[in-house]
Amino acid sequence: MKENLGTVSADAVLSAGIERLQATGIPFKKAEYITDFAQKVKNGTFDLEGIWQKPDEEEIRELSALKGIGVWTAEMILLFCMQRPDVFSYDDLAIQRAIERVTIAAHHGGVHLAQSIAVGLVLYADNHRALAAHAGGGPGAGFQHGVQCFRL
Repeated sequence: MKENLGTVSADAVLSAGIERLQATGIPFKKAEYITDFAQKVKNGTFDLEGIWQKPDEEEIRELSALKGIGVWTAEMILLFCMQRPDVFSYDDLAIQRAIERVTIAAHHGGVHLAQSIAVGLVLYADNHRALAAHAGGGPGAGFQHGVQCFRL
């Protein structure tokens, strides 16, 4: 998108319009969502700078209120773009399947298997938090990367 717009900003997205965004390979619906988001940033309905200062739950609520962004996507934005290590997506399909396996194993008497899977989930969550915290080189270091990922 940057090659076609020059700079990626709310103004550039809005002046390009949906058709020009589509010409870059973005599907129509996503081009609509991006344009809607750019409009909200431009008119101040969505505070792109202020979102960085809010608690995770509030950020997820505000992001998922945007067209085309659900709770899972908002959690992934916090985790990977904003480097928030304490975000753990319980709605993630892989995590749901693991929890389901624990429940099934426990129900069928496989207590040891259920405990092993549960321990694995806890270790996954701990490793996930540690990896996310260090992905950008520590607190604040990932901030610039996150801004690149998220700012219009």
